[in-house]
Amino acid sequence: MVLDALAFPLRRDNAVFLALGMALCSIPPAVAMLLPNLPYVGLMATLVECVVLCYVLVYFHSVMEASTRGDERLPMWPDEADLQNLAGQAFHVIVPFVLSFLPLIVFVVQWVFRKGTWEMTPGALAAAGGLFAFGFLYLPMALLVFSFYGELGVVNVVAVARSIARIGRDYFVVSGLLMALFLLHGAAAGAVAAARLPSLLLIPAGSLLFFYAMLVAMRAVGRLYAQHKERLGWER
Repeated sequence: MVLDALAFPLRRDNAVFLALGMALCSIPPAVAMLLPNLPYVGLMATLVECVVLCYVLVYFHSVMEASTRGDERLPMWPDEADLQNLAGQAFHVIVPFVLSFLPLIVFVVQWVFRKGTWEMTPGALAAAGGLFAFGFLYLPMALLVFSFYGELGVVNVVAVARSIARIGRDYFVVSGLLMALFLLHGAAAGAVAAARLPSLLLIPAGSLLFFYAMLVAMRAVGRLYAQHKERLGWER
């Protein structure tokens, strides 16, 4: 499952989408870098970047849904043209991510308000690390449950735990893959930035890393459901 997900974006039929996704994510920062003296270029680039982010989030969700059906090719791009609907769809896609890491978010926020600083003690750092790992443990099932049952299903911790238990080992493998992708993406992005490449290379390199990591993650989650849908029994 892991090898399938890692190779999925690089397949001949899918590599075109990977290249187009890299180009799409590179446009706003590239414009801001190439035309820095235009009036309001920074603001316009930020707005366009928000639109692009909403669009690719909706696309990533469709990649996961296509994989749950057993599709072996990346889906076509969303044809949503209404910005308000696009933003609404992107907001719903973000919900499982926010709910998965909500304990970590609450912990960090209350620490900052209580202590007045972002610096944490070793004990607090250990607690934050545990909540970080818990977020990735919860995330794959949160994404799947959200696709079938919506927001209320994601907060049903007992039902989520039962579903995780039904899948077993494969679930923890995918959860570990998602956390590894996040950490490796951060390390790779840092290494690329430290290499001091020209901006025209740095921007697409960062976009390629982001788009590839998200495609792999959504493919893995979708395949997880496709291989264990009989155990879950959600479609009965």
